[in-house]
Amino acid sequence: MLFHQPIHITMKTLLQLLTLSLFLGLQSVPLFAQEITVSGTVSDESGDPLPGVTVVVGGTTTGTITNFEGIFRLNIPSDAETLTFSSVGYQEKSVAINNQTQFNVPLIE
Repeated sequence: MLFHQPIHITMKTLLQLLTLSLFLGLQSVPLFAQEITVSGTVSDESGDPLPGVTVVVGGTTTGTITNFEGIFRLNIPSDAETLTFSSVGYQEKSVAINNQTQFNVPLIE
C-alpha cells in the first residue's frame, strides 16, 4: 500500500512558481493592434455602383473587393493611413482615412 506524503512548499517557492507561471502566461498572449471597420460604396462618375473594385490598405496586402452593388467592408489597423481603390479601365485612387469609417468613392475612367 502506498502512503501519500504531504508536500511542503515554502512561501518563497510558491511565489517563485506563481511569478514564473505569470511570466510564461504573458509570453504566450499575442499582442494585437487594434482594428477598426471601414465601409463604403465605390461608383463611377455618373454615380452608378462599381462591382469588383479592389480596395487595399496602403502599404499592405490587406484588402477586399466591392460587391455587386459597389459596397465594401474591411477591417483595418487603427493606424492605417490610406485606402487605395483600383479597377480595370479606371484611374487608381488613394484616399486618406483620417479617422473616417464611411467612404463614398467615385472612380474616373
